[in-house]
Amino acid sequence: MKMLSVSTSQSLQFSSARGGSGYVNAGNGVMRLAERYIQSHSPSLKHSDSQGGTYIWENEEILKGAVEAAKWYLEMSIYTSDHYGAWYSLAILFKLHGSLLGLPLPDRGKKEYGALCRSQRSFVTFLEEGGVEHDITSGGCSDSGIQLVYNGVISVEESTGSDGTCVPPRGPRRVHITRVKSASISGPDGVVWTSCKVHLDSHGCYTPLFRQFKATGKPTRRVRKVANVMGYMGGQYYHWVTEGLVKVVVMMDRLEKGGVGGMGWTLLVPEGAFVQESLQLVGERRGGLEPFGSVVVYDGSERVEAEEVVGVEWRGGEEEGATCQGSQMLPSKEGVRRVREVLGSKDGERKTMVVVGRRGGRGWKEEAKEVEAMRDLCRAVGLEFYYWRGDEGMRKAVEVFGGALVVVGFHGGGLANIVFAGEGTTVIEVGLGEMEFEMYGYLAEALGMKYERWTVSGGSLFEAKVEMGEGWRSWVKGVVEGAVVGRRQ
Repeated sequence: MKMLSVSTSQSLQFSSARGGSGYVNAGNGVMRLAERYIQSHSPSLKHSDSQGGTYIWENEEILKGAVEAAKWYLEMSIYTSDHYGAWYSLAILFKLHGSLLGLPLPDRGKKEYGALCRSQRSFVTFLEEGGVEHDITSGGCSDSGIQLVYNGVISVEESTGSDGTCVPPRGPRRVHITRVKSASISGPDGVVWTSCKVHLDSHGCYTPLFRQFKATGKPTRRVRKVANVMGYMGGQYYHWVTEGLVKVVVMMDRLEKGGVGGMGWTLLVPEGAFVQESLQLVGERRGGLEPFGSVVVYDGSERVEAEEVVGVEWRGGEEEGATCQGSQMLPSKEGVRRVREVLGSKDGERKTMVVVGRRGGRGWKEEAKEVEAMRDLCRAVGLEFYYWRGDEGMRKAVEVFGGALVVVGFHGGGLANIVFAGEGTTVIEVGLGEMEFEMYGYLAEALGMKYERWTVSGGSLFEAKVEMGEGWRSWVKGVVEGAVVGRRQ
């Protein structure tokens, strides 16, 4: 198996060639100041009950003022120039700080996704006007301009309303193979495009187009057949475990049968040691990595041209009542179950409580104290204890989470390892109040697990360190004792 690596870094910059950049930068600057305060302080626990805790910042009125000021600057940029960067930053504002803006919970996800879609449309206009010199428009586009295609079949008009707000998906989130002839791939998210047409993955409007079409001066890599498992934030742990691995396994299931192109595909994957290790594990479990003839580690710094590109996508909601909040961020239930079939641990008794730690950002204010309390709880109920640091590697993740009876963690990428745990595992998440961050309840349901959630509510808590209180410890004790009793029965 030939392993190729490309390495460079890309920074996010909004082009000054488009008016309104000053307002964008001012809005982002105000938010960076507010976020520095958030990262260096801890909110106070105002109220706690059996469902979670409500928190408030000491200087919350000042934070509200900063968020409102940032929103004003971004909206001024939109008003003066319809700036794609302003729309994107506004979406992040709605996502992370919507509560400080006073937005009702159901409105935050709609406004966020609508702003992301408007960012994509604004950038397409920027491309069409020649704001970026790129081959996507070199042949001249028809009156319809550059077209955005989602999942191989869905246009942007079908995923958003006339005002840009989200239209809820319908039908099962089925896995399917997409196929594009004579295509190029570029950018950190591995976007597939042909002249005047951009093919976006299952995340819809989440993909930031302005990051995907930067000229780097590097020569073009030409490949005959590409199996593309890149995607929105594909190099992050959560997205790789629940999406990238799904794509790899589904391609191995379907391409090797000869139905779509046969053998000898070049597999395009994101950077990351865990990516490499997981591919090794899949190869061991499957007796090789056929139909892939080579693996290219891709960081988006060069353009790839291929005679044919295949991908794996999923579309629709899980049922007719699907909502917009985070729906584009949810993987395929069918897909994650297939990953567990291939990689999940199948042997041994499940007798461990795994506590998932966090290395920075949001989490427990006094993590050592909380971890020690859970260690004592394990002694009391007869469970083994494992503290997951997050740097143990994919092979260890399969082993540790495969033996877990209970998994406890703050919302973060480490909880994605429940994909390797068995049916009946109890998953306890300290979750954020926004509806968009409900993917672990969705995953647990897909994998036949019991899911319990302690909700952290309040303004701008995405990167906060929070004090848990005795209510949390009493509640988690009851949940763990219930899991142990259930195992004995």
